[in-house]
Formats: sequence, structure tokens, C-alpha cells
Amino acid sequence: TNIHLPGRSERHIPPSHHEISSLRTACIAATQRLHTLTWDIAVRRANVFSQALGIAATLYLTHMSDKAKLDSGAWAELWIKHGFLVTFEGLLSAAGKELGMIEDAAVGISMLRMASVMIVTEGNTFDGVNSSSCIP
Repeated sequence: TNIHLPGRSERHIPPSHHEISSLRTACIAATQRLHTLTWDIAVRRANVFSQALGIAATLYLTHMSDKAKLDSGAWAELWIKHGFLVTFEGLLSAAGKELGMIEDAAVGISMLRMASVMIVTEGNTFDGVNSSSCIP
């Protein structure tokens, strides 16, 4: 007969049940592996993004220091209208470890689409933030 005890669900499985205990342990281990993998991916994405942002900023500053481009005025108008075009070029094959490099680059480049950089002269204030408190 099935006896219902007060305060206990009829579907109660005791924690000492061997099969449930081993499944619980496996679930905890899988969750820890997932957290470790998620952290490793986040760190890798942050590293790739910082490199891509550094390349884009260097490219922009290089163009800004080219007096001939700036004197014509045409480039500035194009940049204002369409944004600054950043191109990446690589000589990698899609075999072995180089495929991982291509995938990393693709992630970093796609993350740049969500970034915007504002360059202000020293001493200026933008949206209440003094440029002297910004990253040099």
C-alpha cells in the first residue's frame, strides 16, 4: 500500500538515494565545467576585442596624421557621412590552429561594430566629463 505521510510529497526521493546522488554529482561537475568554459571564452573575447580596437584606433590616428588627406577635406566628409572604414587583412589558411585565429579575428571585428570612439582635445568637456579624466 502507498502511505502518504503528512508534510511530505508523494514524489519525494531521499537524498541518500544512490542513483540520484550520482546524477546530482554529475550535474554539479557539468555546471562547473560550463562556468569554466564560459569564463575562458569571455577572457579570450576580451583579449581579441582589445587587439582589434587597438588596431582600429591606430589606423584612425594614422589617417588623422596624414596632412594631405586632411587638407583635401573630402575624407572628413566621407567619414562623417559613412563612418571610418577599418579593413583587416590576413594571410591565414583555414587549416589547423589558423582556423581558430580566423574565428577569433571574426569575433573581434564583429565586436567593433558595437564600439564607438570619441577623440577630444585635452581640456575639453563632453557630456559633463572632463577630457583630463579620460584614457590618454
